[in-house]
Amino acid sequence: MLQKFRDKLFIPAWLPYEDKRAMYKKSKSQELLSHPVVVNVGTEDAVDNYTLRPMHIADAPSNSEVARVIRLLKTEEDWKSLIPFLSGLHASKRDLTPHTTEMLIRRAGDLGMEAHVLQAVAQARRTGLLMRNADFTRTLLFAIRLKAEKAGFKGPDVHLALGQAKELVRLLNSPEHTHPVAEKDPKRLPSVIGMLLELKAAYTMDAFKGRDEDQGVRSYANKLISTWPLEKFTVPSEWPTANWRLRTYVPLWHGMDLALRVEEIKAQPDIRQGLEARRDEFAKAVESCLQTVDKHRQEVTHTVSWTKSLLHK
Repeated sequence: MLQKFRDKLFIPAWLPYEDKRAMYKKSKSQELLSHPVVVNVGTEDAVDNYTLRPMHIADAPSNSEVARVIRLLKTEEDWKSLIPFLSGLHASKRDLTPHTTEMLIRRAGDLGMEAHVLQAVAQARRTGLLMRNADFTRTLLFAIRLKAEKAGFKGPDVHLALGQAKELVRLLNSPEHTHPVAEKDPKRLPSVIGMLLELKAAYTMDAFKGRDEDQGVRSYANKLISTWPLEKFTVPSEWPTANWRLRTYVPLWHGMDLALRVEEIKAQPDIRQGLEARRDEFAKAVESCLQTVDKHRQEVTHTVSWTKSLLHK
């Protein structure tokens, strides 16, 4: 698959105009077949010969093939191909679609390979992997925090997740990852800040027995309270959307709940009361989403049971 992208998209996109014209112009096809032209796409020291051949624009790999390559990434060695692959796509003006971008991030999180996506974000000008879209940022943060959740928010995985989350926030401050509209800028949104608060509060509870040694929990809590009006938390009526929304809602609620157990937050009435009010109000949205998803689960369970009863009559 990677060879196909190299031969039919990456190299043709980088060739000089005259070479491209020879490949894609129909009247030149027979001439190319009769008199093959070989060009060096490497360097003087590392020659890499490429034979120009008749080609149609439709010969380039499709978006579904881009997604297929990502689904084939499994091992650590496989994932080392991610940045070169994304760089080739970006240079060929074929950046990932939003759907494929989210699929890439979710898959990386499921396989514990989110560090490779973080590296691609750090090289956004080369890879084209931008975080201006808040959905991308939330999905990547969720993938990062997943290791902490699996560890019960205790131990070294919490520290690792917090470090990666802080690195993502640092990257979000760069111009290429900043959305010009405040209500859409990921680093300003409560749903993003809430995941940072969750990880920081969890680390504080685990490593420092609830003492906010560097005032990090307090800082995130203040940001969360002040940015709360920027985001509207709705409850979808469709179960797939509600199920997906829980990935955003639960970490935010859990972050506020954990922060309220930190000693310095308990000792600050204004912050404590602000978090309590938002946590209790937000719990209703979480509960409504859960009810929607649970209703669907029960319906599916009933359908499966009924179908099995028919099959085994």
